[in-house]
Amino acid sequence: MTNVAALATMLVLGPLLIPWLGAKGAALATVLGDTFLAAAALVMLVRARQSLKPNLRFGLRILPAGALGVACVLIPALPDLATAAIAAVVYCAAAWILGAVPADAINAFASQWRIGSR
Repeated sequence: MTNVAALATMLVLGPLLIPWLGAKGAALATVLGDTFLAAAALVMLVRARQSLKPNLRFGLRILPAGALGVACVLIPALPDLATAAIAAVVYCAAAWILGAVPADAINAFASQWRIGSR
């Protein structure tokens, strides 16, 4: 049911935003529809099991990392691909330094890297 609601959101927003913003309007309608889907799924999960309620303090650690990643757009005269690559590295490094990456994720990545290097 949440997928149908998200699709309906995109089908309503698409015709409103595409004539006004073109391809960016289509992208915006898709992002808003997917955001609605994620929010609806979260609400349903938390209603089913309270232990799944997210810790919002996590956002306080991840927001500065996101801001640093977005700030990479301000670097002048770089090709888009280079800007995206630098932004991804800056975001990941900042998230790790700020403690926003769970230890389980770091351990899983490290174990996969060790297995793959053999």
